[in-house]
Amino acid sequence: MDYQKLFLQRWKELENEIELEKEDGETSFLEKDIFFKFFTSPELLVGYYVWRESGNLGYAYELFMDEYDDWVDDCKDIAFKAKAVFEEHIKQ
Repeated sequence: MDYQKLFLQRWKELENEIELEKEDGETSFLEKDIFFKFFTSPELLVGYYVWRESGNLGYAYELFMDEYDDWVDDCKDIAFKAKAVFEEHIKQ
C-alpha cells in the first residue's frame, strides 16, 4: 500500500483546514481538533510520517518512534494501531 499517496489524497480533501510544512513536519493537526477529523485510519498516520521522510519507510518508522510517546498522550488508539502497521511492513 502506498501510505504516502493515501496521506496526500486525504490532505487534498482537507487542505483548506490545515497547513503542512515538510521542512520541520510541523502541522496544526492537534489544534482545532483536526487530528481526529484528518486521521481516520492508522494508515493515514503512517502515510504522514512516510511523507515527512520523503517516502522512506524505515526512516519514517524511526521518526514515528521518536515522537510516539507524544502521540500516545494525545491519540492513544490510532498511534498504537499505526505502530502495528509500521512494524508489519518493516518486517517484510
